[in-house]
Amino acid sequence: MFWSESGGSAIVSRVTARYGLGSTSLPYDGHWWNTMSTTGDLVRYYDKLLDGAGGLPADQAALILSDLAASTPNGLDGYPQRFGIPDGLYAEPVAVKQGWMCCWNGGNWLHMTTGVVGPDHRFVIAMASLQPVDDATARNTVTQAIKTMFPGGQI
Repeated sequence: MFWSESGGSAIVSRVTARYGLGSTSLPYDGHWWNTMSTTGDLVRYYDKLLDGAGGLPADQAALILSDLAASTPNGLDGYPQRFGIPDGLYAEPVAVKQGWMCCWNGGNWLHMTTGVVGPDHRFVIAMASLQPVDDATARNTVTQAIKTMFPGGQI
């Protein structure tokens, strides 16, 4: 509904301009899920969202972060979305946006775990993985990478 009522691909154009996201591109087919970005651009977005440099008023940024902090264990489509940051940094407060897509680029699973971690949203993390494995293995790989970097579930 947000995509349709707020201009579709024009949303991406507005956000990339406002946040200086040089490696984020419009979806090739007009569907939001085909918007392409990089982990670098996602970190930049969160950083500017947190410090206000992206132009969003603090109360609106807080609303976005509150929604991300309330993410559910499963997406509306039933897909498990605790992989990566939520399961890897289980001892920290997190606000995350997860992403996944099957059969991309020759049958690979794409998984992204992005968000802010710690008290006062001090740390920003974005990780992406493209793997020729089943979905459970791909999710586990992303989670294990976070756990390897942050043993004990905390930064």
